[in-house]
Amino acid sequence: MNKKGKQKSPTKIDQHAGKRLRYRRDQCDLTRKQLGDKLGIARTSIEHYENASCRMSLSRAYELAKALGVSVDYFYEGFDK
Repeated sequence: MNKKGKQKSPTKIDQHAGKRLRYRRDQCDLTRKQLGDKLGIARTSIEHYENASCRMSLSRAYELAKALGVSVDYFYEGFDK
């Protein structure tokens, strides 16, 4: 962590959740812009979540899951430390 308490690089769970987000978005045949528009956020935010360059908050994960028709658990499925 840096001096401000923020993670410098993505963790394995951030990367896994980002990949799951991308996979589900593709399954739903949505562009990043379309998903962002559904949530009222920028396309680049979706890109950052997918690339794990930005961490998803739990509330954002909930909103994404709802928009994609899955439970929040979906983002963690298959994750093995």
